[in-house]
Amino acid sequence: MDSTRIADYVRAGFAGLYLLTQEEVRAEAGIKAVAEELGYKLFAWTTITGTVDVSTGSVSGSIDPVEAVSAVSELPEKSILLLKDFHQFLGDSGQPANPMITRILKEKVRECRCSGKVLLLLGCSLRLPPEIAKDFTVIEYGLPDEPFLSGIADSIAKSAGIELSSDLVQSAAEAARGLTATEAEDIFALSVVRTQQLESGLISSEKARAIAKDGILELSESKETLDSIGGLGELKSWTLRRRNAFSPRAREYGLPVPKGVLILGIPGTGKSLCAKASASAFGFPLLKLDAGKLFAGIVGESEANLRRAIQTAE
Repeated sequence: MDSTRIADYVRAGFAGLYLLTQEEVRAEAGIKAVAEELGYKLFAWTTITGTVDVSTGSVSGSIDPVEAVSAVSELPEKSILLLKDFHQFLGDSGQPANPMITRILKEKVRECRCSGKVLLLLGCSLRLPPEIAKDFTVIEYGLPDEPFLSGIADSIAKSAGIELSSDLVQSAAEAARGLTATEAEDIFALSVVRTQQLESGLISSEKARAIAKDGILELSESKETLDSIGGLGELKSWTLRRRNAFSPRAREYGLPVPKGVLILGIPGTGKSLCAKASASAFGFPLLKLDAGKLFAGIVGESEANLRRAIQTAE
C-alpha cells in the first residue's frame, strides 16, 4: 500500500518526497520496486558511501550533502535520488538547518519538477524547515501488515526445516502486529531457536520488550476481570455487549468496531482497574501510553512520538 502511494506520487510528477519511517531496508526495497515498475533509475546517497547507482553498484559523487543534492542535475531523466538520514541535516530546536542545504533543496526540487526527477528524503524523524516545507510531500511508511508478517514467519520456519500449518503462521503474524519487519524477523527466529516452532506466547512477550524500548508504550497482559470491579454496572454491561464485535465473524459481517471509552475521575477510583478488566474482557493485551514521555525537546519530536505510538497501537 505504501509503495503504491509512492508510485502514484512519482507518476503524478511530484519532485520532492519525504519518506518517514524507521524501516530503512523495507522502505528502500519498496522504492526500488517502484523505480523498476515505472522505468526510473534509482540512486541512493549516504554520508558514508556518497551516491550509489542501485542497479549497478557503482559509486560516484561526494559525501557532502550540499554537493550530493546539487549533483542531481547530472543524473539522467527519470531518476530518483534517495537521500538517507537526511533529516539530520535539517536542524532541530537547538540548531537551525544549514541555509545552504535548504537553499539547494529548494532550487533542485524546482529543477527536478521540470526534468522528470525525484528527490526523496528518507528519515526516521520529520524535520522540514519552513523554507522547504511546501516543496516536499510527507509519506508515512506504515508498519508491516499481517500478510507481510505471515510471509516472514513462513520463510523463517522453512529456513529452519520446520513445517507449520497456515493457522499457526497466521497466529504468529497476528502476535507480531505492531513490530517492524526486522523486529518480527528477529523474534520469529528466536522462537524457532527456543521452541522449534512459532510460539505466540513467546512472540507476545518479546513484542512487549520491543515496544517498551522507547519508554512511551508498555504492553502488558491483564489478569483482572470485570468481576474485580465493584459497581460501574453500565460500563460492565457495555463491555460485555460489545466484546463480540471484535470477533472474525463480526468483521466478516461488516459490524462497526466499538468506539473508545473515556473514563474520568479522581485518583483511586478504579480507572486503571477498569482498563485492565476491559482488556481481559475483550481478550486483548493492554497497551499503556505514558503521555509525559511523549514530550521531547526537539521541535516536532513530540508529534512524531505520538504518531509512532498511534501507528504501533493500530
